[in-house]
Amino acid sequence: RFAFTLAQLVYNDPRIKEEFPLNSWICVSNQDPNQLDVKAVLTAIYESATASKDIDGLPLNVVVQQLGKVLKQKKYLLVFDDLWNEKPYECDKLVDILVSLVQRGSRILVTTRSNRTANAIGINQPYELQGLSDEDSWRLFEITVGREKANSGEYIEMGKDIVKQCANVPLAIKVIGSLLRGQHEKSWSSLRQCRLAAIKDIDGGNKIMSILKFSYYHLSSSLKNCFTYCALFPKGLEIKKER
Repeated sequence: RFAFTLAQLVYNDPRIKEEFPLNSWICVSNQDPNQLDVKAVLTAIYESATASKDIDGLPLNVVVQQLGKVLKQKKYLLVFDDLWNEKPYECDKLVDILVSLVQRGSRILVTTRSNRTANAIGINQPYELQGLSDEDSWRLFEITVGREKANSGEYIEMGKDIVKQCANVPLAIKVIGSLLRGQHEKSWSSLRQCRLAAIKDIDGGNKIMSILKFSYYHLSSSLKNCFTYCALFPKGLEIKKER
């Protein structure tokens, strides 16, 4: 995701850390897109800022009170990643609470894939990320599949057509390029003529999600099981490994 990557660059920039002593990254996509749980979001902000869970189970007014004590200490940068809720009332309630709590000069950064969500939280002119140029798209494809193969006679025309179908979206190019890396001409031709053309009909025309599903379908059975298991964990959760 473009927005996630750009927001991460901003969030982790040393200049931002210096400007905003308090900062928090909240993965809002873990929530039901049809019902924004304001209390859960505020609790997550508090826990991120304090590394404490001492407000779990407390009523909303107490959560707001305790969070205010934290946020009013210093300037604060809050990132809401992948917000989906499109109901103005619920978004307004959350924003109004946060604006009343944070110190002057604090900032809230929201990433979303929905223009309706941007409108719901009062963003009149959102910063909409564009796709790569044709030149950069091809360069990324070359890096992913290998420059020598991408530019060899029998592959270059197929590669150009495949990149075009990826609509200049980096994620799509990397996913498809990874599938083609190390494959022979027959696999490239098959992907170009049949499989890639068919993905537009998957998932109601959502091409990015279709390409991701397409790559999933080509995993081995063992990797599919592993992927499905990992999907049980909430987005943004740090998974501790034993070895």
